[in-house]
Amino acid sequence: MFESLVSFAAISSAFWWASSGGFIKSVRTKTTIVFPFIEALISGLVIASIIAIRNDWGDFLSYSIQTYIFMMIASFFSMSGVLMFFLSIRKIPLGIVYTISASLQVLMAVILDLFFNMIIPQIGVIFGGTIILLGIMAINFFSNNNKGKEIISLNVYAYGIVLSSIAGILWSFGNFFNDRALVEANPLIGAFFRSFGPIIIIGFLLSFFFRNEFVGIDKKDWSMLIPGSLCITFAMLSWFISLNVNSVSLNSIFISISPVFALLIGLIFYKERIGLYEFIGIILCLVGTILVILNR
Repeated sequence: MFESLVSFAAISSAFWWASSGGFIKSVRTKTTIVFPFIEALISGLVIASIIAIRNDWGDFLSYSIQTYIFMMIASFFSMSGVLMFFLSIRKIPLGIVYTISASLQVLMAVILDLFFNMIIPQIGVIFGGTIILLGIMAINFFSNNNKGKEIISLNVYAYGIVLSSIAGILWSFGNFFNDRALVEANPLIGAFFRSFGPIIIIGFLLSFFFRNEFVGIDKKDWSMLIPGSLCITFAMLSWFISLNVNSVSLNSIFISISPVFALLIGLIFYKERIGLYEFIGIILCLVGTILVILNR
């Protein structure tokens, strides 16, 4: 029964992560720099409350300097990935954004293991990585050639592909440094530190260079920003709950379901249509991701 609940938490993490994109897609571009700051504030407050309830604050200042550096670097990469993600979902359908970013996170994890941990990938991993790359090519090049769109639209589409790819790569580096930090750190403390980067860096920018950004946010934007932030918070908490029992690889398999939820949300709420080549590309990315995870 307990294991079933943990598995449900992992699947719910994929659902909440996809749901966040559904809310964020409705927010205007002008709030791009504001969203990571708002999300970090909300996530930080929620996680800080949980840490207080669990009485885990004693661990906060008990780690080595190296662990704190790892957590701060991870926070920076996570923040940068969120910015790229926020921009990419305005250019291309939700399902494609989630497929590319999730697939590249898994693929980059293998590459980082190879260069930093000297872990030579198995044939199955190489095969899965090749399938992922073929899937991304199918989504980008083949689907573009069959859309009959204006050149400017194709450029915007390609721009969205690039942004979602960068988001996945940035998040993979964040995962790498988080993994290093969690050797010593409490996962909840690590999740709390994740909010530091946006609060400090973007908070500074908003205070001195973008003071009018908050003024331009209307009630409709706030009605999307706050639920979108809470969805990311729930996704992160569900991930850490399941991580206490499941392995990272098993959790990653569950998270790979997020593009499916994103496709449904995009179809139902935004009437996004997925073409044949895009659908084939998404399937290839999902299959390649599962092969990489199972052979790591």
